[in-house]
Amino acid sequence: MKKLMLGVVALLIALSAQANGKIEVSYNKQIDKQVISVINTDMQYEEMVITNMNSGKIVLTRKIAELPSFHEAVKHSSFGTESYVIEIKGKNDVVSKKVTIANGNIIHHETNVNTDHSNDMKFFVLDEGNTLLISFINKNSETLNMEIVDVDAEKRVKKSYIGSKAAYSGKFNIAKLKSGTNYRAALYAGNTAYYYEFTK
Repeated sequence: MKKLMLGVVALLIALSAQANGKIEVSYNKQIDKQVISVINTDMQYEEMVITNMNSGKIVLTRKIAELPSFHEAVKHSSFGTESYVIEIKGKNDVVSKKVTIANGNIIHHETNVNTDHSNDMKFFVLDEGNTLLISFINKNSETLNMEIVDVDAEKRVKKSYIGSKAAYSGKFNIAKLKSGTNYRAALYAGNTAYYYEFTK
C-alpha cells in the first residue's frame, strides 16, 4: 500500500503542473490494478463516470466535487480486451478519455495497417470476403488477443484469445458478418494495437 501511495502521489504531482481537468491511467504492478488519476484543481468537475464501450454499461461513478485531486484503483480482466470511456463532468464542461486495456496492459501505441506499413503485422480478407487471415511476428512473446468491431454500430462482434506464440498465423470465418457494413479488426500485443479496416 505504501508503494501504491508513493506512486500515486508522484503521478498527481506531475499532473498538477498541467491543466485542470486532466485524466490519466497508469498500471500499478504491486497491486496488479489500473489507477485512474484526476486533477480537479478548480473543483469545477462534480462526477467521474466510467463506461464500458463494448457493453454500454456504466461500471463506476464517483463524486469528486470537493476534491482537487482523485485516484481510484480498478480491477481488470486477466485476459481479453475492454475499452472504456472515462468522463469527468461539471455543470458547463465534460472532459473524456478513451482507454483500452488488453491482457492487463494499457494500449499506448496504435498502428493502422491500412495506412502504416508494418513488416510484423499483416491482415488479409480472402475467399470472396468470407475469411480474415491474420499473420504476426511476435518478437517479444506478448500475449495476443483479436477482436472485430462493427464500426457502424460501435459493437464488438467477434473476439478471440490467441496466446503468446512467437509466430502466429490464423484464419477467422467472417462469412456471417453483414454485407455492406464497415468493420475494424484489431490485434492487441502488449501495449500496442494493430488495426485493419474493411467492408464486408
